[in-house]
Amino acid sequence: MVEFLKAKTTTYVNKPRGLINVDTGAKQVGDAIARAGAQAQQMFYEDAVRKQKALGVETVSKMKVQARDEGGNFTYAELDTSLSQVAKETAQPLLRQRMADALLVDASTRLTKIRSESDSSEEFKSKSEAYIKASIDQ
Repeated sequence: MVEFLKAKTTTYVNKPRGLINVDTGAKQVGDAIARAGAQAQQMFYEDAVRKQKALGVETVSKMKVQARDEGGNFTYAELDTSLSQVAKETAQPLLRQRMADALLVDASTRLTKIRSESDSSEEFKSKSEAYIKASIDQ
């Protein structure tokens, strides 16, 4: 005898499930990468600025700063043009201070020499005023 089997039909039931989160986390990962990149950029920038400031200080400390050359002419020490803007901004005030110190030493030495060579206070006064005026003009 033959028996006929009937397959059971498939039924689909649509029930509301509410909100289903399909977020894979890509946005959060992208935000985290952007934050890490910004932090790294800031850190590297600060490190580069710190190194350039140190380079400016080192450049000025290695310079030989004199107020006058062998001929007695006023000389002004110049910074290297290859320095970065940050290094120049750091080095410029230091160089000015060293030049001021060199001028002070030069003026003090010269005035002491004028004082020792002068026979009277009027002679010292006239020679020192002439020296100071010539220095200002230079």
